[in-house]
Amino acid sequence: MNHFYCQMPNRGRARVGGSDATRFLQDLVTGDIEAASETRAVYACLLTAQGRFLHDFFVTKQGDDYLLECEGGTRAEDLAARLKRYKLRSAVTLDCEPVITVYAGTGPVPDGNYTDPRHADLGWRGPTAPTNDTPADFSRWDDHRIRLCIPDGSRDLVPEQSLLMENNMDLLHGVSFTKGCFVGQEITARMYHRNLGKKVLMALSFAGTPPTPGTIIADDAGEIGEMRSSCRTIGLALIKRDAVDRLAPLHVLPL
Repeated sequence: MNHFYCQMPNRGRARVGGSDATRFLQDLVTGDIEAASETRAVYACLLTAQGRFLHDFFVTKQGDDYLLECEGGTRAEDLAARLKRYKLRSAVTLDCEPVITVYAGTGPVPDGNYTDPRHADLGWRGPTAPTNDTPADFSRWDDHRIRLCIPDGSRDLVPEQSLLMENNMDLLHGVSFTKGCFVGQEITARMYHRNLGKKVLMALSFAGTPPTPGTIIADDAGEIGEMRSSCRTIGLALIKRDAVDRLAPLHVLPL
């Protein structure tokens, strides 16, 4: 595959600082925050107490502050507001930038960026564009992402509804089961250890334009799943596990 990069749409950032910042985040989010640095990102989520998805983000450090690159606009503002609810008397500062510039691509990692922690083939991301390349259209990255079966925030996970174990988050290094407790940890760990997920996110290929997000997918036996994001003739769908073996006509793509 030829190397490429593009600017990512709709990205924002929450900044968490203060002497209690590490413990504050470590007790809240799904990833092991202590592994984050200025050159290494940790992929993590914030969940409801019932283990349902709220936000996903990439955590890096800038000095003693943690930078949470997340979905932009009102989604970034919502993340910051939810974090503030947990602040109480912690020595923590919280700021929000609803709009930032983020690039993503494949090939050598430009200085100032970091390897995308979710999948070895996904590439890199960060604030710096390569100096000698022409940017590609975002659809090229989106196609690359879908073929790797990687969800893209609230385009694929429904806030306050989606469960991490049904959306590949354990495979994408988005959850640490060794660091200790986090919000929603009990239900998430139970689903992981007992394999309780009734659905699974899958990449599918279609003969033409894929159905729009939210469209119910059915076969002769009835409803089998629901569409999520798509690009060109491929897309992600949340499929019932007992229907996976019936999806050969849809050309299921491997993880």
